[in-house]
Amino acid sequence: MWVKVLCGKYAPGGFDLYKHKVDGSSVWRAVLQAKTMLLEGFSLKVGSGDVSFFFDRWMSNEPLCRKVPDGITWQGDVSGVYSAKSGYGWLINRENADLQDDSSWLWIWKLKLPFKLNYFLWLVCHSALPTNALRVQRRCTNSDICGRCGVVSECIFHCLRDCCKVRAVWKVVGMDSIPWFWNEHNLVQWLKNGVDNFGITFITVLWWIWRARCAECIANENIEMMEILRLARLMQEDIHRVFGVSIVTPKEVRWVS
Repeated sequence: MWVKVLCGKYAPGGFDLYKHKVDGSSVWRAVLQAKTMLLEGFSLKVGSGDVSFFFDRWMSNEPLCRKVPDGITWQGDVSGVYSAKSGYGWLINRENADLQDDSSWLWIWKLKLPFKLNYFLWLVCHSALPTNALRVQRRCTNSDICGRCGVVSECIFHCLRDCCKVRAVWKVVGMDSIPWFWNEHNLVQWLKNGVDNFGITFITVLWWIWRARCAECIANENIEMMEILRLARLMQEDIHRVFGVSIVTPKEVRWVS
């Protein structure tokens, strides 16, 4: 019934894989999101599928490779016909294959952390933190300038590492003598290096830098550098106590208790 309702409202002439109404309800937008992924499972098909691509000639004796294919076929089932069951199975297999890829995000979700920190790292990797640069892209604000230093655009690297107020925090932690920390410009690789080398020290300081940024830019509340370090240290101790994760620091740091 719900299929008929959606098709009647958004695809009265039949559901087209390549043409569709973009605007609509949250259910329709979810269908379109799944469709975008499922498109990878379809391939082009000519007629019955028995035509030889290189040797058969048709339409004025022209090779097939010079003509536009006139159909598609579903790769998720031997029949070539799409069904909800085969589509779901295809997506599951695709996801499992992605999880075994080095470029997947499994390394984030495997970390023994409070879930909010896993999710925070995932947002950073996807450049999804609502920095001013992203907010301008989404038309939520008119300026992308950093609200703390007031000098340059607030991208994620500037927000979490390069702003003058942030650099001071990282130098106290001991990152000033680590070249890759300042020279790496691939966001995912930078995060991986930080997590691999300094674990929850890196993650918790990163988290409280972001929290301090939000407090200052949204609530006009200033969290001093030493307070950021104190809060990060308390979080590290909690994670160590609950998850048994070791605390690693670049050098002896005089944490504020």
